[in-house]
Amino acid sequence: MTFDEANKIVEAFDEDPELEDWMPNSKVYEIIEGLRQEYAPTIEIVPDMKWFVRSKKTNGSYKYDYLSRMYAGTASPKYGGKDLAIYFDTKEEAELWTNPLTEAVHLPVEGE
Repeated sequence: MTFDEANKIVEAFDEDPELEDWMPNSKVYEIIEGLRQEYAPTIEIVPDMKWFVRSKKTNGSYKYDYLSRMYAGTASPKYGGKDLAIYFDTKEEAELWTNPLTEAVHLPVEGE
């Protein structure tokens, strides 16, 4: 049975005025409501995934350090929290910025 079929059955019962008195308390109503919920369409939320460069080991606060935004005049890459991290669309792009102490990881982008 599809959601539409289950919904048509529920609507047919809902529209019949003779059934209004007994329907909400009946076992049939419970079964139909169960069908409606079971066959209800669901939406799967897929997070936006990007590639990050982060430390292989956690820091003293048990958190990873991520390659962060670099500002004009800085000579070397900066590392910090994930909230300031830069991300890449491909693993290959991220791997260009790795070194023996860092790795490219595929993680969800938070806050977008």
